[in-house]
Amino acid sequence: MTVSKRLRIVSQLPDGAEAVVRAPVFSRDMGRMCDFFRKLPAHARNCLRYDVTDENNCRSRMKLVDDREHWRLIAEINDEIVGDASLDREPYGWSRHVGVMRVVLMPRFELTPLETLLSRQMVAVALGSNIERICTELFREQEDRIKLLEELGFKTEAVRKRYAKDLNGSYHDVVILSNDIEEIWQRLEEYIIEMDIKLSSLYGGA
Repeated sequence: MTVSKRLRIVSQLPDGAEAVVRAPVFSRDMGRMCDFFRKLPAHARNCLRYDVTDENNCRSRMKLVDDREHWRLIAEINDEIVGDASLDREPYGWSRHVGVMRVVLMPRFELTPLETLLSRQMVAVALGSNIERICTELFREQEDRIKLLEELGFKTEAVRKRYAKDLNGSYHDVVILSNDIEEIWQRLEEYIIEMDIKLSSLYGGA
């Protein structure tokens, strides 16, 4: 699924805030994305797979986006980037039907309807891209986010011991969660209704 650069989902969250979820535009958003990652507190950056505060790393990750095997969405409130979601899959081999999704938000928006909304829109991208199963990974210490993902339809499948080494050199167990995309999508739709998130525009221009 090619995500149109004109894509713009405007949603009213239960607290009245207006959130915009859209595909980033490299020329416009490259610097803003780096700023977003640099503003994350140290404990949040430690949970990321790459040091995206480094402009070269950030640029490399942004340039991967091709709307075939790599996708990206950002969330904005009051024109400030407060969330980022990515989806990646291997183009060949026996896991080409599996997408790996990662969602990063400013801490004040974690475990809020905005996280649900951003996850929903990325799952919609996966649905339009023949992805059948979605996988995600978190540190075992991120118990609240693991619980949220389970509420959104993900199931814990495995724990990899000392699988991650953070920027400080500390080791962490990594929890792998996944499920078939239809089950996740159904639960996300139920969650959107339960949270009374108003979607004023939907996907257009695929």
